[in-house]
Amino acid sequence: MGIVEIRDLRKSYKNKVVLNGLNLDIRAGEFWGLVGKNGAGKSTLINILCGVVNKSSGTFSICNAEETALNTVKREIGIMPDVSELFGDMTGSEFLFYMMSLKRKHLNKKDISSLFEKVELNVSMKAKIKTYSFGMKKKIAIAQAIADNPKLLILDEPTSGVDPASVIHLQNLFEKLNQGGTTIFMASHNLDEINRLCSHIAILNRGVFQVSGGIEDVINEHTKKIIVKIQCHRPDDFNISSLIDRYSLLEATDLYLVFEVKAQSDIPHLINALVSCGVSIFSVALQKTTLEDIFLS
Repeated sequence: MGIVEIRDLRKSYKNKVVLNGLNLDIRAGEFWGLVGKNGAGKSTLINILCGVVNKSSGTFSICNAEETALNTVKREIGIMPDVSELFGDMTGSEFLFYMMSLKRKHLNKKDISSLFEKVELNVSMKAKIKTYSFGMKKKIAIAQAIADNPKLLILDEPTSGVDPASVIHLQNLFEKLNQGGTTIFMASHNLDEINRLCSHIAILNRGVFQVSGGIEDVINEHTKKIIVKIQCHRPDDFNISSLIDRYSLLEATDLYLVFEVKAQSDIPHLINALVSCGVSIFSVALQKTTLEDIFLS
């Protein structure tokens, strides 16, 4: 079984369908990015997996435990709570101590100091959470999620509203955790972040997965055309008409040529044809479909 298995998961609020028959398998060690426009159902899906919201129908399991038995694997799951629901009158250390006590895990002062350091939360452990900035609240929420070294880490927009330097630090932290074996399921609106960190992606659109799978596989599957930009120098007597019959020329300047090819296997043949015509090639750049192209399609 996978770390997370979702089968025909549905959620409706009165007459509004939010999730409409989702299926997903997340294997151990994978890093999944969940993306979608506002209102697509990302937070609803995460809240169902976290036990905050009840599903309408369908099934799911986490760490080999069915949804009715998730309490038996709670120490294997790290969940980043909604920062708006943090206990503001608690200090950061009190919050971490309390949340881990719910999992029957004891934290000492050294453990808490280490967690503050891991997320770069540069504030006194005695400061109350209600005095934290939004970004600092994100950090204490993440610290709580990773405190028990979970097998599965569930994150909802962990870097949104965080300063740029902290974003880089947190991304490096997630990458390190994943490399250490932690499976991560992260909702994010940042496609660059998804592309940098994740091995897999699920794009949620109007309650269904528009696409899901390994990022490279998804990109290759949705690449309908391959654009090749060739920086080169052409001889004065270069006759491009001999190539137009075989390759689709999109643009020609004094510095480069841009072709569309049907498959990557055509590129070596194109280069050989140019060289045989006396063209000096300096660089070849491949412009493939991006995650943004797929998301906006």
